[in-house]
Amino acid sequence: MSTDAKNRDRSLSGALLGALFNLCPYCREGKIFASFLKMNAKCPSCGLVFEREPGYFLGAMSISYSMGFVGILPVFLILLFKDVSLAWTVGVPAVQIVLMSPFMFRISRLIYIHMDRRTDT
Repeated sequence: MSTDAKNRDRSLSGALLGALFNLCPYCREGKIFASFLKMNAKCPSCGLVFEREPGYFLGAMSISYSMGFVGILPVFLILLFKDVSLAWTVGVPAVQIVLMSPFMFRISRLIYIHMDRRTDT
């Protein structure tokens, strides 16, 4: 697929695949993250600036919060209704959220960048 065709492809499946494979939402060739937690300031392939303005990733924070809530809710509810102490009921989800945070940081930013690019006109 040519670069022009990629730029016109704003389908949901294209955005999800781009987010899944850490690809630039514009050219789908450059990587958004240089390493697991370090983002590139701009696309190494086409030069698209990823953080458009100060506070740009506040939307990604809500995605991350939602993912964390959905991720710990089942564990919390299971522990709440089992015969376990309050320390376990609070401690296990707390440890779970700490372990999930780096993954949620990365995934939420990838999803947000692709959602934002998809809705641009």
